[in-house]
Amino acid sequence: MGFLGITAVSAGAVDYLLRGSGCAEHEHEPSPAEHDLDRDGPDAAPSDGRGNGSPATGAGYLLAAAEKEPPGVWFGGALQEMLGIVPGTAATEHDVRAVFGKLMRPDSTPDEPKFLGRPPRKFKSTAERVAAALAKESDAGEERRREIETTAAASGRKAVAYYDLTFSPQKSVSILHAALRSQGRSEDAQAVVDAHREAIAEAMAFIEQEAAYTRSGYHGKTAGGQSVGRFDEATGLVWTRWDHSTNRNQEPQLHTHVAVLNRVIERRSRNIQALDGKGFKAIKFGAVAIYDRTLETRLAAKLGVVMAMRPDGKAREILGVDQQLCAEASSRARQVEANLNARIEEFRQRQGREPSPAERKNMWGLAKVEDRARKTGDISPAEQLDNWSGPRLEALGNVVVDVAAHADQVRRHGHPDQHGYAHRTREEALQAAVHAVQASNATWDFGLLMNAIEAESQRTPTVGDDFRELTYEVFRDAAKYGIVTVSMPDPGEVPEVLQREDGKSIYRPHQHERYATFEHLAMETALVAAARRAGAPALTGPELEVARVELIAAGLGPDQLDAAIGILSSGRAGDVLLGPAGAGKSHTVGALARSWERGLRGRVIGVATSQRAAQVLEDDGVTAMNTTRFLNRFAPNERGQVRDRLRPGDLVVVDEAGMSATGELDRIAKLVGEAGGKLLYTGDPEQLVAVGAGGMLDLLVRDNGAYELTEIRRFAEPWERAASLRLRSRDASVLGLYEDSGRLHGGTKEAMIDAAVRGYLADTVRGKESLLVVGDNDHASHLCALIRAELVARGYVEHEVLGTLRDGNHIGVGDLVQARRNDYDIRVEGNGAVTNRVAYRVAGRNPEDGTLRVVAANGLVAHLPEGYVSRHVTLAYASTVHAAQGRTVDICRALIEENTDAHALYVAMTRGREENLAYVVSARPADEHNQNSLDTTPRAVLASIMGREHEIDAASAEMTRRFNEEEGRSLAFVGTQLDRLSEEFGRGRYDQLLAGILGEQIAARMRGEDGFGRLNRTLREAELGGHDVETVLREAVVMRRLGTAASVSDVLRWRLRERVLDSRTPEHDPSDILGVNAPASWADLASRVDGEAGRYGQVLARACQDREAELAEQVALDQPQWAVAHLGPLPDPGPEREEWVHRAGIAAAYRDLRSVPETSVSLGEAPAREQVFHRALWQRAYAALGEPTDALDYAAASETELRQIRDAAARERTFAPYYVAEELRDSRLAAQEYRHDEALFWAETGRLPLGSPERARAEAEMTHAAEAAAELEARAEHLAAVHAAREAWAAEAARAEQRAQLAGDELVKRGLPRDPQAAEVAEQTSLFSVLTPEEAAELDHPLEPRDPAQLALGVGDDLRPPYLAAEPERAADQSLVKEEVQEVTVDPNQEPIFEATPTAADIAAARPLRSTPEEHFVDPDAVTVREARRQAEILADLNAQRARAASDPVVQWQRQRDEASETLEQERQRRDQGLDRDLSEDFSLDLAREQTVDAGPEIGLDFD
Repeated sequence: MGFLGITAVSAGAVDYLLRGSGCAEHEHEPSPAEHDLDRDGPDAAPSDGRGNGSPATGAGYLLAAAEKEPPGVWFGGALQEMLGIVPGTAATEHDVRAVFGKLMRPDSTPDEPKFLGRPPRKFKSTAERVAAALAKESDAGEERRREIETTAAASGRKAVAYYDLTFSPQKSVSILHAALRSQGRSEDAQAVVDAHREAIAEAMAFIEQEAAYTRSGYHGKTAGGQSVGRFDEATGLVWTRWDHSTNRNQEPQLHTHVAVLNRVIERRSRNIQALDGKGFKAIKFGAVAIYDRTLETRLAAKLGVVMAMRPDGKAREILGVDQQLCAEASSRARQVEANLNARIEEFRQRQGREPSPAERKNMWGLAKVEDRARKTGDISPAEQLDNWSGPRLEALGNVVVDVAAHADQVRRHGHPDQHGYAHRTREEALQAAVHAVQASNATWDFGLLMNAIEAESQRTPTVGDDFRELTYEVFRDAAKYGIVTVSMPDPGEVPEVLQREDGKSIYRPHQHERYATFEHLAMETALVAAARRAGAPALTGPELEVARVELIAAGLGPDQLDAAIGILSSGRAGDVLLGPAGAGKSHTVGALARSWERGLRGRVIGVATSQRAAQVLEDDGVTAMNTTRFLNRFAPNERGQVRDRLRPGDLVVVDEAGMSATGELDRIAKLVGEAGGKLLYTGDPEQLVAVGAGGMLDLLVRDNGAYELTEIRRFAEPWERAASLRLRSRDASVLGLYEDSGRLHGGTKEAMIDAAVRGYLADTVRGKESLLVVGDNDHASHLCALIRAELVARGYVEHEVLGTLRDGNHIGVGDLVQARRNDYDIRVEGNGAVTNRVAYRVAGRNPEDGTLRVVAANGLVAHLPEGYVSRHVTLAYASTVHAAQGRTVDICRALIEENTDAHALYVAMTRGREENLAYVVSARPADEHNQNSLDTTPRAVLASIMGREHEIDAASAEMTRRFNEEEGRSLAFVGTQLDRLSEEFGRGRYDQLLAGILGEQIAARMRGEDGFGRLNRTLREAELGGHDVETVLREAVVMRRLGTAASVSDVLRWRLRERVLDSRTPEHDPSDILGVNAPASWADLASRVDGEAGRYGQVLARACQDREAELAEQVALDQPQWAVAHLGPLPDPGPEREEWVHRAGIAAAYRDLRSVPETSVSLGEAPAREQVFHRALWQRAYAALGEPTDALDYAAASETELRQIRDAAARERTFAPYYVAEELRDSRLAAQEYRHDEALFWAETGRLPLGSPERARAEAEMTHAAEAAAELEARAEHLAAVHAAREAWAAEAARAEQRAQLAGDELVKRGLPRDPQAAEVAEQTSLFSVLTPEEAAELDHPLEPRDPAQLALGVGDDLRPPYLAAEPERAADQSLVKEEVQEVTVDPNQEPIFEATPTAADIAAARPLRSTPEEHFVDPDAVTVREARRQAEILADLNAQRARAASDPVVQWQRQRDEASETLEQERQRRDQGLDRDLSEDFSLDLAREQTVDAGPEIGLDFD
């Protein structure tokens, strides 16, 4: 099938649309909106390109139309009404920038901007979010700052301006277009483009019909992420079409970017609102089906070509197009190799020698940069196609001939897809479609069924082409086809007044339903019930004890032993063994199998989804096969015959059961149950799930329980064992450990690919078993080509090409390849067969028969025929995560992108024993193929992946049904509906009040004001707060005349909020807020709406009250942490218990309404005032809970208490070792790179002649890399010790830091500084001066009194300040100052006692802890790594002593006394700085200090 990708694009990202197109450089008729408009001022020349002046010249990147792709074109049912543009008009740069870049009308001006609805919101960049978050916690420690930075970087949002719908046909269509063009048949090539455009038009008409909806008003969100609020129909969409003929690698790829504006006209109010972008999901595959069918019929009509299903069943392609051309990978790797060879040859000519390894490394990087520059250069699409077609002209010519020949053959012999279906009825085809979509998906939507019906109609000539109508027909008679809805049910029958034209509730999206069949649901429940049945074979008594001894002897750990014994003795027909990655699940199964076979004399047969996974079981001694072989062997064939039968006592182990389809598990379970055997399901629900309808492993665990392995054994690093479990549970805080350990790399995709490839090559040189994991097969093929090119350049793979694989990559002797299809007929030497996903090393070509000789890791030799090699072999240097699951290697390197799934991330980061490294794409500029730029950190990207909501699509149908049933009862669903209904349908009462008080004329005027909705919300806020609406409204009206007000609504709203409500006592007693009929209660809310809507409101209110009661009982049963923290433990039966349950229920109801996580003790911040009902319920819940029972009331604390808290944290920081997380990470990353250089330089050194200057240079470079790596590793070891001490301190100090932050926030709220400024220390007056003897002699003369009265008054005494006279210098005794210097002579022949050569650890320890900005500047006072480590060791000892002393009551009292004394002294100093301090206050402080210091030893002590 074709491809449809949907991406939300932020405002302003329009360059990528314009950059690749001519963008209306030609003239055409202006649209009605363009007539007589002067957009850029009276002196500016029009630049719209519509015949009103010269074409646009401001965009320097735009080329002439002939050199670019065709210009964009406007379309859409709402286009003319919203923008005044005629459909089919070419898009100009000005219009595109205004509409898609700014969400403005094209005729907007800077002075008069005309926004399309609400202006786009401006969200902060990553740097701005980080800065704002840090500003809120200005005194946060380094650990907290790091956490803040990661959270802020991962929490980015964007204002969506449009949705990019990318339509791509099958590859064969693009190849046919290139082939026709290369043969000079330009009209036929254009016919291919026209068919593609017509297919897009049909698909967009369907999308416009099914997805043109908008969300009105407030929308809540359920715990599962489903939006709840009002959904209204829109008049249509606005979109532009942008055609492209090549991809980023400059290969043929017809594709079109359809930019759908994120604005629609709401049909009911005619307001411009945002499009509900989530509506695309349910219809996506339906749009693909329409696109595919239209494209195929148009191509057949225009060119007579025929399309048919590929042999692998994955897509329909044009018959006659060479699949080798379709599957060829990008030629980039070979181009890079050519660039490198040219640079090396140039170097040889210029320097007269071979380049050294370091020089070759630089050349390789330059070769890749050169290739990227060529790919991003200004080459026209026509030139790109010519460059690609040139070397393939003969093959492309054959394509044209072969396509015509195949079409003629179909006309004569019939379509190959329809063989065997000629007599199938229409009803059978529809039943087959329902069966097919259910087999592929546990639950499914409207679009998926449409796609399945389209596929079945292709096989059935009698069905016809209108498969869209057939889809509606199936849903209209769902019971006939056994279809059931598993979505959230409505709480009651929705009245007509609350229905849209589609017959669905206005509070539900248009295509929100998910479906399953009765048959499939029954199958799932039957599987669970069958596994629960007792009576299966089991070990008991002495036999079980013998098995226990055997299992212990086999080396099973305690958790493995418990699981194995439980499975052997349970007697259940089906057990589940869960094992996180690295827990030793396969080893446990192997040991269990041996005990089963000995004790019960039954066979143990392993079953896995792939033969590669089955081989893992065989490595542990279990006879295993893939699912297909098992069913072919034990299940009856079409004639009812079986090749083998299961026996009583057989144990069938379904490995990686989470990846098995439900239908396969059902067939296996029935075979085992009928034979009297036992099933063991093994796997991990947190790893990859089934490709088809799956989810059974999770359902089995939830309903029947499981034996679980808990100890991780795979990883060499102890920290990684516990960290992997946190990664599995999606605890994003664990990412700090991976970052500190140098496991996270970040950068652009190109940089990450280069780094991962280089690391993989270094692993290969060192002899490590390495695995490079990527997202899909295309990426795997591309990276394989890059790695192979480097291996050829280094001599690890021979230059001679022995064959070309299905993806276009070459192979030669030394290459590592993998089979992609099981084949038990190919000749092999040894036990086994050619197995899918197994890797083989190419050994050569057999001269006798031309087969390729390959060798597996276990020594198996296979002889692959040429046809098998070209169709079913790929290079094995990189693989997808699905191929990686179940494997264990030395080192795993994973390329991680934003769209990576959390399950895939966990699998990729747990394959390696020694290391697991993530190369995260964290930076990306926008271009014409990927419009969203990216600028964040690798840790933030991974945190975002782990934080995504679990996909309900991967769950079983029964789990989906239960989950949605629970969601349908939640207050987030029914409560939000009641809130919306009461607000919207209760406005009539407010209208009547306004008309009665102000008169109908003013009331009518107010209804057209922008502020009318805000006034209604304020009235509702007042009513929910207990006020009588009519009374408060009259009070606001009589304050002053309203006739001159520009907006009566805004004036009344201001009066209500600022003058009336704040000072008014509500009629309703606030103490009754916990009452059942309080203003914020469900029943009271429903009573305010009349008619059918009011009756439905009563249904919603009862559902809400029932839910609140249900939640109250559940809280009483579970006693979650948040309830106990606020209300204390649940009291014994009686009135206090009833009150506890009532209050807990109110709080639980609010938490359910807002989907507050169970782990959050707090209710969260109060909702905004605009969310009136939610805010009222928050106040109700807050009143019900009160303050937490063990919480400090910071608002009630005195300033002295708050400062004591902050002083305690400050004292704690004096015991903190240096923060070195960043230095540790950087050192480890740099050490890795130098180790890679060392390995690769060593490999190249071995190819140079011994004794040659080139080899000497290469050895020197290798030695330098090794020394640098050793020093960095030693530095990392020192820093790791410091970091460990810092982490230990941080864990102990976390509580003090949190309390200090809260105390600081409270001080700021009071207008006080977080910390008082230190008192200025005045310069002390000298008691005397030190004078020279001369100066002292002058002062010895007595002073003469100037006034005789001085003598009489006695004031004529010498009042000169006291002084000391310095003694005169005496001649120094040189014999005392200077000793005779003895000349030391050294014997040059004396041998040194020992060599004092510093080690790498010594050098690293002497380096500065922090790097200096200036490269050559050395700070003599800088702290060295050695000093930091020594400080950490001392502080660790001190902290240990403090921890021991913490339990000593005497020490505790002494510390509290000292802290209180210190705080009071600081308070005294702070007050001393004031100009008008209160002396009585100082006296009180002195008295308090004396009482604190002089208190007896009994204070704070308890000697009982």
